[in-house]
Amino acid sequence: MNHIRRYTAQNAKLALEEVYKALGPDAVVVNIRKVPKGVFQGMFQAPKVEVSALLPAAQQTAPRQAESQVPLERSIQNIQPGSQAQPSLGAGNGSRLDLVDDTPIEIPKPSLPAEDKIVPVPPRVRASERWSGKQVLESIGILPRYVERLTRLAKRRFPQFEEASVSDQLAHIRFCLLDHWGGLHAKAEKGSRSRKLLIGPPGCGKTTALCKWMTQTVLAKREPARVWRLDAHLANTAEMLTVHAEMLDVPVARLWKPEEFDDSITHFIDVPGVMPSDTEGMKSIVTLANGIQPAECLLVLNSAYELSHLIGLVRSFGEIPINGLIMTHLDEETGWSKLWNLSLAVDLPILYCSGGQEMPGDFVETRPSDLFHAVMKHLKPHTPQRTESEELKRHAIR
Repeated sequence: MNHIRRYTAQNAKLALEEVYKALGPDAVVVNIRKVPKGVFQGMFQAPKVEVSALLPAAQQTAPRQAESQVPLERSIQNIQPGSQAQPSLGAGNGSRLDLVDDTPIEIPKPSLPAEDKIVPVPPRVRASERWSGKQVLESIGILPRYVERLTRLAKRRFPQFEEASVSDQLAHIRFCLLDHWGGLHAKAEKGSRSRKLLIGPPGCGKTTALCKWMTQTVLAKREPARVWRLDAHLANTAEMLTVHAEMLDVPVARLWKPEEFDDSITHFIDVPGVMPSDTEGMKSIVTLANGIQPAECLLVLNSAYELSHLIGLVRSFGEIPINGLIMTHLDEETGWSKLWNLSLAVDLPILYCSGGQEMPGDFVETRPSDLFHAVMKHLKPHTPQRTESEELKRHAIR
């Protein structure tokens, strides 16, 4: 590929400095990998890391960069029914650290505010006056108990809800739902800390999500970070985390030393996964979490699990003050309505979404409007839509 330039250094951080020095701040990193060494070279040379970057001028012509979508919306399209979903990687690929060579995958930047639109109504709803907003929500997979909850909120907020059209009912429900989720996110942001403790059951993708988050922090945001790979009821065997941190020139500590804590940098704390049935293991994780406070505790869950199992997992970690959820394996799950049901069931915000094993992409911060449109965007509009400001004026709270 003519527009790709490669830079080699002792670690990814130094190589990235060469990239930005040569190509400018708009260069897009497309690949991070270790440089293979020959038999004799490996005896005398330190390991090196190669960073490949796309020329800024080529970004405007690259098909992937021409898309005017935020990272989360691109991810949603890739996993919608009927589209080409990213193939899931087996356990044998769990330690993969490099990307496919020369594949233009931009490090996700802070996403722009999503365009808020009034919820469109599918044509079949317009054709039948018997349909209601409740029926539309149930038809897209929202459980009846949560549909009833949202409807009660809408009726209290908007007294004319029952007499409103289907489109207006959906707009009212949307307003109440985003207001509820917005409150959960505001509470999570208030509890945000520089210490990020990721917990979860074994196999949830916790360490992979941590590596992606760390990569974006160091390479995209250019902020310093530190990793704490701690033991608990079991030894923490996540060698992948140490290797990836070394590539980024991020220090890794194996023992918790509060005196070395620096509040000016981001601290990613990784602990072994624990099964809910492991009583002693859960006690160990709770003790560890209490010992590193104040920290932002994030529960990592595999979105491909059944809803009842996900709810049970959240409740099993109830002794730990959880700020929010990180949902992984979204490349294996097409039913995004499950995320609505989960958030409504446990009253916790979904703060981040992740899919696949590749670094550094497919890890994005999730806002309430993103989660709403991930489920509702397949409904096609048939009438001109009002803007959010117009809707709020029309339905001002008395």
